[in-house]
Amino acid sequence: MLEWLKENWKWLLGAIGTLGLSVVIQSLLKAKQEKKKQELAEKEKEVIEQSGKIESEGIKNAGETHSNTIKDAYKEAEKKEDEAKKEQEKREKELIKDPAKLDNALKGFGISEKK
Repeated sequence: MLEWLKENWKWLLGAIGTLGLSVVIQSLLKAKQEKKKQELAEKEKEVIEQSGKIESEGIKNAGETHSNTIKDAYKEAEKKEDEAKKEQEKREKELIKDPAKLDNALKGFGISEKK
């Protein structure tokens, strides 16, 4: 075996060197891939956070818009109710002042005076 090593030491050294070089190159490529994988994971995390913020902002704005619409509807309803009360009070005063109008209004509801 010693004889074989003396004759083939160059080939053996070349094979070991090639194997070592391939291991070094593979480890460098793997490190490069890991670095790229980590960068992509960080970018993915940023995108997810940004999209979450955008979604939250959209939901918040939609809620505010809906809330404002409801508030406006309540204000409009209160305004219409106040107008109706004023109109009713006005109509009551007119009917109190003019008994003939009151009798006509009562007849419209099917109520007549007993005689």
